[in-house]
Amino acid sequence: MIKNLIFDFGRVLAYPATGNWFITPETKNILGTLKFFKLTHSSKSPTAFRNSCKYLDSIHLLHTEKEEIEQFTEFYKRALTEIGIKDIDDNLAEKLAQDVTLNDSKVVIYDDVLPCFEQFKKQYTVSVLSDTWPSLRRVLKSYKIDPFLDGLILSCDYNEQKSGTKLFEIAVKELDFLPEETIFVDDSETNLDNASKVGFNCILMDRTGKKSDSKYPIIHNLNELFQKI
Repeated sequence: MIKNLIFDFGRVLAYPATGNWFITPETKNILGTLKFFKLTHSSKSPTAFRNSCKYLDSIHLLHTEKEEIEQFTEFYKRALTEIGIKDIDDNLAEKLAQDVTLNDSKVVIYDDVLPCFEQFKKQYTVSVLSDTWPSLRRVLKSYKIDPFLDGLILSCDYNEQKSGTKLFEIAVKELDFLPEETIFVDDSETNLDNASKVGFNCILMDRTGKKSDSKYPIIHNLNELFQKI
């Protein structure tokens, strides 16, 4: 019997307002038109962001938004320098870091989240497990998701990510439930593979409708989850 529901955050409950988690709606105002154009049109940008994400992953035990801002300041300095954008000083990089950390408009919550969570809460425990940073706690409160949550497992609290099984093992211990009584919903099959190894029942979220086949049951919105439980 299923008693617990656990959800990833990104592209399951919310998506980046600009299409990119690291480019906020205020990035153009902070950088200026020319730098912003180079950021969004340079062929170097995808690689630069990937390389800078390796830096984020290497220092992932964070507990405060101050630490998050400090880390993202270095992230933007590295990424923008690699792209070839000049005159990126500490002040400009810190403005970008403050905005990506403190500006809740960087994310958009899917319309079905709050009404479905209200229904889920009547029958199941509801939790979020995400690869993320400390500011997600504030975002969940800002968008009124927090009152529906029984548990919150953030990768930055444990220096573990969904790319391995450890974070899921931590969730079992911290949330005190049986994985076989739990459904985990994520948009990545790789993450679901790791959750499955720990014993979770896994469901793939495909908000864009691009997945035609999967080893896991597929849903396209939270309403469809009611049919899978």
